[in-house]
Amino acid sequence: MTNLSDTAPGADAPSNSADWRFFLPISAESNVLLVTDHGEDIARYFEKLGIRTTIYNTDSSNAASVKLSAQKRTDFENDFSPPDGYPLFDVVALPHGFPGYFLSRGNSHQINIFQKMKQAITSHGALLVGFSNSLRLGRAAGSSVNSYATPQRMVGLLRKAGYPLVEIYGVIPDLYVPDYIFPLNKHEIGFVLEHRYRYKIPAWLLKFLTTSFVAGSLSVFFPFYYAVAYPDK
Repeated sequence: MTNLSDTAPGADAPSNSADWRFFLPISAESNVLLVTDHGEDIARYFEKLGIRTTIYNTDSSNAASVKLSAQKRTDFENDFSPPDGYPLFDVVALPHGFPGYFLSRGNSHQINIFQKMKQAITSHGALLVGFSNSLRLGRAAGSSVNSYATPQRMVGLLRKAGYPLVEIYGVIPDLYVPDYIFPLNKHEIGFVLEHRYRYKIPAWLLKFLTTSFVAGSLSVFFPFYYAVAYPDK
């Protein structure tokens, strides 16, 4: 679980929008691919930390490339299939989920893209995917996240794509500025609920919600999640 507290001096961190990096094999000199249309600030922040960063802009209305350091915008052919000889990435991150025009083509297409992304990841690397909880009633207010799934469904998609190890983290309040990122076990869930809602709901209700039994049962009801998947290579 993390709140942004570990940043390099002089690095202009985009609030805590890049906190997900603490749950990935990212360090100085890592090679990271950001698949998003909101990645410029994060990429510049990573560059200041010595992390090589490439943006694949998923905004279909904006074909302009973003160039950082010696890396050029990745021009994957056929939905992220890396060209021959292209350097592999330590992390491929979709922190804000799939763009809508990919999701409209169904689960099999998502699995296909996950498989192609796996080809671009080093043997010690990882894939990160942000998604909104499909069990929520309606769309999250102010959210432009297009990926909808339950934690169980996302795990199933990734395993079918060849990622045998998948870890799911809860996210509050959203994927763009995640105040809390936490493993889905009763102790971390209870901690987050207590600190997030102690001034917002009655004390008796909060005490009930943070008991081990109840906190553990809430793992499928958070608004957003990150999946971290490790490829089978």
